Amino acid sequence: WFEWFSSRESSSLIDKENMEPLFSAFDSSLSGNDCKAAVGKHEETVFMAKLSLNGGLNLFHHFKEIGGALYEKEKDAGFIIGISHSIATTMTPDTEKLFEKPSCAVQVVPTVTSILKVTSEEEIDDLQVSTAQKFKPRNLVPVPPFLVNPISSATSTSKGNAKVVLLAMVATIMDFDASHIGDDEYKDIASQKCKPLLFWLFLAIQNNTFVQPIQSEGCGSVKVVKEFEKTTMDCLNGGTSDNSGSHLLSLKRPLEVMAASVTSTQSLLQSMSQ
Repeated sequence: WFEWFSSRESSSLIDKENMEPLFSAFDSSLSGNDCKAAVGKHEETVFMAKLSLNGGLNLFHHFKEIGGALYEKEKDAGFIIGISHSIATTMTPDTEKLFEKPSCAVQVVPTVTSILKVTSEEEIDDLQVSTAQKFKPRNLVPVPPFLVNPISSATSTSKGNAKVVLLAMVATIMDFDASHIGDDEYKDIASQKCKPLLFWLFLAIQNNTFVQPIQSEGCGSVKVVKEFEKTTMDCLNGGTSDNSGSHLLSLKRPLEVMAASVTSTQSLLQSMSQ
């Protein structure tokens, strides 16, 4: 999926001058329903949450909810976890927990300057909060396009360790800003505009109180799985049939293998964090 996301015009627009609106569109002021609606509309955006069984971080995208009409009151939902073809899988999350409006108080966090100086997990542990800097996190956060691949790699190699993800993100942000010095097309300075993501990760590291783990299970809805098969074909195959079916295998697997097996679901979630 990485190639598809990076080829979107929206990716270039966000990275160049729309990072702040990206974070504002999903901030803590939104109600749960409004947040869910916003995530559903932003199919070209990748999000991060604690999705692994061990509370580790992972990426998700293409959230869909089907049903809810007068004649079809039950709702089925799903999203795709992961952007790597080998592990991207359709799952059904606890939508109420995923999108709920945060009830915790605004939290004090370290300054951006101090976070951007960390180079080791020990230095992350030594970060001191500043009474002048505060943030209230949701259980999900949008990811600017230039950070999607580094974060995906970090979550895969570390089993979703938030400290490893933060270190990878800091290095990428610094490289991004350095590579675009003097480039008039890039109006956003990532080290300034990515504050919400840096604060979110710091709080995600602390415990599971501020950023809570989201339970997911194998998607057992035929309608949802078929909808994702169509989405995958449209996005990755250009709307044409792929004789090998390689892009669809990981999306069919939840219906064929996981729907009837909690054990299989747990094994998959664990493997996605390995």
